Amino acid sequence: DLLATLPAPEILPRQRHLYVREKERLRADKKRRKLTGENWGVRTDEVSGRPFWFNSDTGEAIWDKPAVLLDLEAHDLALQNKWAAFPVKCLVHIMDYLIPFPERMACSAVCHQWRAAANDIFFVRHVLP
Repeated sequence: DLLATLPAPEILPRQRHLYVREKERLRADKKRRKLTGENWGVRTDEVSGRPFWFNSDTGEAIWDKPAVLLDLEAHDLALQNKWAAFPVKCLVHIMDYLIPFPERMACSAVCHQWRAAANDIFFVRHVLP
């Protein structure tokens, strides 16, 4: 479009610079929306009436809540509850490196979540006769 207007040659480098800067800004906005989950929105399916998630940048549609939004919710919960919000699966993996007594039992006294991890079925060893 710019070349069709026959611009003066001396303004072309400035126009190119403005174009590159705008392109970088748009790319940065898209990346920000992807990381913050702003590109996802809830819509309603016309046939079933069920809500679904729609990505305005990619056109992707899914029934379940997007992983980026779940991760952000988990992060907010972790900020509120501190160590008590640490996922049990991760705690079990960490506690697997501890000696059952006294280290794992001492960790189980921290909170309810840590007690559930310390008493997980993963730590039960079944010995068959």
